[in-house]
Formats: sequence, C-alpha cells, structure tokens
Amino acid sequence: MDEFVEIEFEDELFGISSVNKISNPYLGYTVFRLLEEFDQRFMSKTRFYKILFLVYQRLKKRGINIQLPYFWYRWGDVVCVSSLPVNVEFIKYGGMHIPHVIKKPENGLEPEKKEKIDETIKLAKLDLEKKSTEELIDEVYKFAPTEFQKEFREFRKYLDQDNTTNALLKISDLFEKFPKDEFEELHPIFLRLIPLLRYGLEKRKFPEELRELTDLFWDIFCKKLAILYNENVPFDLLPIFEGKYKEGIIQLRDKVREVENLILDDFAVLESNSESQSILEKHLEKFLESKGYL
Repeated sequence: MDEFVEIEFEDELFGISSVNKISNPYLGYTVFRLLEEFDQRFMSKTRFYKILFLVYQRLKKRGINIQLPYFWYRWGDVVCVSSLPVNVEFIKYGGMHIPHVIKKPENGLEPEKKEKIDETIKLAKLDLEKKSTEELIDEVYKFAPTEFQKEFREFRKYLDQDNTTNALLKISDLFEKFPKDEFEELHPIFLRLIPLLRYGLEKRKFPEELRELTDLFWDIFCKKLAILYNENVPFDLLPIFEGKYKEGIIQLRDKVREVENLILDDFAVLESNSESQSILEKHLEKFLESKGYL
C-alpha cells in the first residue's frame, strides 16, 4: 500500500484560510526540486510527506534549516501543506494523490546552499526512491520523539497478524515505555487497557474488540502527540487538535468500559464453571475489585 490515511480530518485541518505560509525560499525550492527529481508516478501523498521529512533532517545535518512545518502522527510526520511557501496540488491517480507544484518558486538563493539542497535530494533519490512506503515510515520512525510510539507500532503489527505470543510479550514494553508525564490525562486510561489486552490475548477472545479499542487509543494518543511534538506549525492548527483530543478521551473511556463489561461477563462464566485461575486471571480479579466490579 503506497498511501495511508495520514489524518482523518486533514481537509478541516489544512482548509483554514488564515494559516500563514512559511517564508523560507529554501523550503519552497526543496519541495519543487524533490518533486522534480523523484518519479512522480510513485510519489503518493504519504511518500511525499516521509521523503520530504527525511530530506529536511539530512539538510539540517548540513547546516540548512528549511523550517519544514510538520507534526507527528500515526505514520510519522504529517506535513502542513497549507503552510508551504509553494502551492502543492494533489492530483488523484489510481488509488493515490500525486503532489505537484503549481508554480516554480523564484530563485535568488545562495549558490552554496542551493548546491547542498540539490546534492541532498539527488542522494535521497538513490537511497529512498525504491523503498516501500512501510520502509520509508520505518526510516521516519527513527526520529520518533517517544519510544512508546515505536513499541506500540510493533504491538499493532503483531495484533493485526494474530501473532498472540509476540503481542503478549510486547505489552510489558508498552507499560514500561508509556510517557506518563507528557500524557498525564491518558495514563490512567492506558492502565485500564493493560489487563484487558492481557486477558483477551491469553484467552484468544474478543480480537475485533481489542483491535477497535487499541485503534481508538492510538488515534487519541496521536492527537496529543501532534500537540506536543511539532515544528513550524501555525497556531491555528493546535486548537483543532485540542478539541479532537478532548472529544476522543470521552469516546475512549466509553470504549474501555464497554470492553471491561465484555471481559467481566466472560470472567463471571469462568468463575461459575470453577475453572482454575491463572496468574493473569488473579491479576484481572484484583483489577476488577479495585474498580468496584467484584
């Protein structure tokens, strides 16, 4: 798959008319040269975001800060296209949206910096053009601001592959890596997820409910991630994320309660059948007692 749904309310987010554009001519030139150099038949919106971000990081190492406006989200960076100094239009082609620069940016750049940008893009083409979209996301995730992101992405892969053994093992890493200081409001909800995931995976029950629950959790986590970890993003965008995050917290609490009730009913059946308790079940029982369910 070459194009992912980067963010479900992208039109709302980037449709704000008051968003200011980044007045950095080197950013405009980089975008133009990148799209000129790479084969656009394979340049989906997702690939454009990831490659531009990686070029941005490489240019910083060479002393050039093009001030890329982006925030962190589910698949890595999302570029604020409405803030770019050049107008980027996405043309639908097959199942992808191909980016095009409508007008070539004006020149007037320092020759030395312009040469570095050209060199960096040519090297990026050799290195990145043939990588799959998943491989590009892997490259972007090397810059992830929290270790929890990396662990949770692996956990979801295992969950989607029905790899129960590795998914169970990964839960301990999630527990240890959760950034509770930065995600203080989300942390107690996350703690309620842990025994539910363990129970469902060990018993091999409620797979769809667990996927829905973890997907919703990841969606809410990423909204907070975008608020905390971004660069050169217009202030107009942040209140939108704040509102979506607060709405999402309520939805997530309701979903957790729903799955808790499912597992509580299942647990009650096990108890009535006098099935021997595993360490996990005792852990769940203690958790349910603390919640006032038992």
